[in-house]
Amino acid sequence: MELVRRLMPLTLLILSCLAELTMAEAEGNASCTVSLGGANMAETHKAMILQLNPSENCTWTIERPENKSIRIIFSYVQLDPDGSCESENIKVFDGTSSNGPLLGQVCSKNDYVPVFESSSSTLTFQIVTDSARIQRTVFVFYYFFSPNISIPNCGGYLDTLEGSFTSPNYPKPHPELAYCVWHIQVEKDYKIKLNFKEILLCQFLPGIFCFLHLNLCRKHQHYIFNLLF
Repeated sequence: MELVRRLMPLTLLILSCLAELTMAEAEGNASCTVSLGGANMAETHKAMILQLNPSENCTWTIERPENKSIRIIFSYVQLDPDGSCESENIKVFDGTSSNGPLLGQVCSKNDYVPVFESSSSTLTFQIVTDSARIQRTVFVFYYFFSPNISIPNCGGYLDTLEGSFTSPNYPKPHPELAYCVWHIQVEKDYKIKLNFKEILLCQFLPGIFCFLHLNLCRKHQHYIFNLLF
């Protein structure tokens, strides 16, 4: 009898560590004032901790002069838990303004780590908050990369009954700003068992800019686990 395949992808995101955060001015064009809890700046990447006020509408545009794409990651989002996605959200657009194509939206209902990529060297994100007077914090990490350059052994598709995989360069540190995704697919009624033999992520601000993200999908259910260290 022919087996019916069920797609059960499990996704692992591996991000490189950042240096210690220091106080700095926000980069880009903002239409409002937010409190910057910390920032890390470099030639190819930046991390920010944004502390937002009620009734805000903030827009940032990230630009890079050379021909590179932008990957932006919202590794921690604390918005109004009682607010609707319509009244309080983060929207990411491809291009120089909020009139560009919508890449996606993030709100308090999301239970995963949102990652977005631009098609060119410009990306815009907008944060809108409602009137509730609560603490709001968003950790933003973005970096520039060449879409045509790949990292060996960084991600792939696995469909055998058993196997193993490691991060690039293991046991040595993986390349800076590595973004690796593995998909594991099994037949219907099979289960997936993962055994992590060794995990070493960054030591500063664990779980904010360094994490593993597991995404288990079934036909009618969606399970997501963020492993923070």
